[in-house]
Amino acid sequence: MIIEFASATNAAAADAAIAGIFGMMGLMCFIYAFFFLLIFALIIASTAAVIWALYMILTAKNESNWKILWALIVLLTGIIGAALYYFIGHKEREA
Repeated sequence: MIIEFASATNAAAADAAIAGIFGMMGLMCFIYAFFFLLIFALIIASTAAVIWALYMILTAKNESNWKILWALIVLLTGIIGAALYYFIGHKEREA
């Protein structure tokens, strides 16, 4: 009788431990999926910003030397170059 009680207690503890492990795995999968989607959204947003900056640079009526310089800056630095163009170069754009 005592042996059966001890084994039942151990089985319950083992079941609780397994449930805890699988519960943590579910939480870890959720966190992984959340960060994956966040990084994916940031990649899409930065790609869109670079494409927008290149479009704005190439359709500007400025001298071609400035277009080449800004296009190289945006292509080499990515989102940072697009932000620089938005805050600095976009103001120089002739409509």
